[in-house]
Amino acid sequence: MNNRTSYTMILTCIFIMIYSNLFCQIPAIPNAHVLPVTTRLEINRGDLPGRNPVQKDRAEQEALRERSFAALLSAASLLYPNVKIHDVQDIRWDFVESRIRGKWNVHIYELRGLAFSYITSSIENTDAQPMLSIDPIDTHPTNNQTGIEGALERAVSEAFINIDQSKRIAIVQITVQDITTRDFIRGEIEHILRRRAFRIVDRVALDMLLEEQTLQIGGDFDERTAVNIGRLAGADFIVTGSIDGEDSLRRLRLRVIEVETAELVGTASEQF
Repeated sequence: MNNRTSYTMILTCIFIMIYSNLFCQIPAIPNAHVLPVTTRLEINRGDLPGRNPVQKDRAEQEALRERSFAALLSAASLLYPNVKIHDVQDIRWDFVESRIRGKWNVHIYELRGLAFSYITSSIENTDAQPMLSIDPIDTHPTNNQTGIEGALERAVSEAFINIDQSKRIAIVQITVQDITTRDFIRGEIEHILRRRAFRIVDRVALDMLLEEQTLQIGGDFDERTAVNIGRLAGADFIVTGSIDGEDSLRRLRLRVIEVETAELVGTASEQF
């Protein structure tokens, strides 16, 4: 390649750069921000079309695609109230757990995405990661919820009113007549606390400790044992509870105990 050809290529490149800067530059969006957002989405298999598991699986994937955008958009609006969210992109979801509600499974997914917005008022640290993720279900007033689910929402709010969200919680003992109801209540309490950004001891690890301790003490499970399990699990606080009474006199009772001091720091009693 001779010198003349080299000079021609260099001049061509310079011309293209100047032309692109003058005529082809994409204008920057003023005050644009890309904000991370996460939330959770519940899919009730009983609400999905289909008569067999394969049809239900397909319907579940379709429901995820349809509902994820709205769920993340709602969560972003709550997480960043001072900005106007225009779009949510790069949406991803991960399966978290399955719960039994009635005769159907409810699958819970964690959603993640990037929300695009323009600043509409002065805020600080807009680009920072959010301190917590808000489930869209939190927008419904708990006073409007009825039955055991409403009682759980109100009881958790009352019992944890003075508990720091950075603390680690172990849901140790819920005393009820049947295992299905016990597991449902434990799962709902865990779900409510996670929505409020509390750190929860893994249920599988906790169940292993419960089984081991129950074998050692021969089934005589008391509050001291519950505190000891919380200590072994590395929890700062434990939750115990029960359901008493029948029919219209049923009451849900919750107790929150600090592991280090074995002190009762929160209680709640709700009729349902």
